[in-house]
Amino acid sequence: MKEMKRGWKRAAFLGLFLTLAWNHPVREVWAEETQAIEYQDLEGLVRQGNPEISQMIRSQEDSLADYQEMWDILKWEQLTMEQEARERKDEKIPGAELYESNAQSLKLSARAVTRIMEGMTDKRALRSTEKAAAAKTLAAKSLMSSYYQLQLQAEASQMRAQAAEAAFEGASRQLSLGMVSQGEADQAEDEMRQAQNQAAKVRDQAEQLKRDLLNMLGLADREQAVVIGEIPNPDLQAIDAINFQEDLKHAIGNDPEVLNARHERAPGTSQKKQRARQAAEAEGNAQADFAAAYETLMTARTGYDGAKAVYEGSRMAWESIKRQQQLGLLSRIQWLEGQAAALEARAAWGQASMKLLQAYENYQGLVKGLT
Repeated sequence: MKEMKRGWKRAAFLGLFLTLAWNHPVREVWAEETQAIEYQDLEGLVRQGNPEISQMIRSQEDSLADYQEMWDILKWEQLTMEQEARERKDEKIPGAELYESNAQSLKLSARAVTRIMEGMTDKRALRSTEKAAAAKTLAAKSLMSSYYQLQLQAEASQMRAQAAEAAFEGASRQLSLGMVSQGEADQAEDEMRQAQNQAAKVRDQAEQLKRDLLNMLGLADREQAVVIGEIPNPDLQAIDAINFQEDLKHAIGNDPEVLNARHERAPGTSQKKQRARQAAEAEGNAQADFAAAYETLMTARTGYDGAKAVYEGSRMAWESIKRQQQLGLLSRIQWLEGQAAALEARAAWGQASMKLLQAYENYQGLVKGLT
């Protein structure tokens, strides 16, 4: 009984939190005494706290080991997300798209790190601090975005688990009165366990991403004193003003492989022809990569608009649910399920917002030759 009361109090608190959070889909309030890691500060934090960036005099082997560790983390998280997506599809559990999206984002970041690693073994390639810091910053942003998306999902999953708990408690009471069968009560219990396990799993995955991020920033020893701050909303005006053809020229001109091919020494005629072929191939690859990034960005832009429309519709449904609750027209289960649905809509818009932001930054990274 005490646990039921505590669950009801948690639900009431989350309901209040949800009401306060409607005006910003990806905003959370942090305790003033804690240090917040803000998205816009990641580049500075990488430069200050990441050992590889702050000590570029390290040997090539040590630097490669650092990048390999970063790649291992990103690849592990990517594979974890892909596995989770497959399991959710197989078990027909909602949310597979979220994990697929995060896996793709982490894959892009790992690819950027791979390029840096390949470049470090090629004497012709540039190995500037700027490019190294940019690659690590992109990786940090990917981890932070994935963490925040799972945090939003964790809130919705926790509320859904509480609704399942309430349903099981109701089924147990009805079973004692002979109103439902044992099979129906067992099914309610199974659904509760599944919801609880999913909520715990998402929460644990988010915490692991946080630890990975803090390790990258050199803050692993301050995990308990550090919280993850806000993710900014995407700049829709800048995204809608993109000039693809102009950006494509810059992307090709700044692509590291294109630059390497163009600046390859070619003393003889045959060498010059080979250099021209290599440059043309590199330019073709750069154009294909940029076109794919642009398509991803446009898809994310459309997805953002769709998620926002659903979110706006859910706001009206949420207001109706609150009025019904005030009038005593809802059962506890209906109230909890209403909150869960509202949190899921909020999470979906927040996830679409961060997906668009990251797609735009990946696009800009190609324009500047940083990814």
